[in-house]
Amino acid sequence: MIPGQLVPGPGRAWVGRGVAFSAKKAQRRGTLVVAWADGQKHPWVVLTDLRLNGSARADTACASGWTRARWMNENAHRDLTRADIAAQAMISTRTLNRRFRAQTGATPLH
Repeated sequence: MIPGQLVPGPGRAWVGRGVAFSAKKAQRRGTLVVAWADGQKHPWVVLTDLRLNGSARADTACASGWTRARWMNENAHRDLTRADIAAQAMISTRTLNRRFRAQTGATPLH
């Protein structure tokens, strides 16, 4: 299966259990996250050992999170502000700070 067959175009995502790689010796089972962000030429594919919880809403949120992680990686060379990161995550700067601190014990860009 080609990632573009799982998501028809930008702004779409798919999360599900699957097998990556066609060669038998290279095959890996796990959760596949395919996220195609607006403005990107190709979808981003992640294979993880994280389990799905069976909720379509949570699975879509997971793909959305990967899309934002991709954005962060692709823009890490830029002089990003907290406002830039919060806008990409579609949350307020205050919420970004609170959630980041809850996960890491520090604020973003600290």
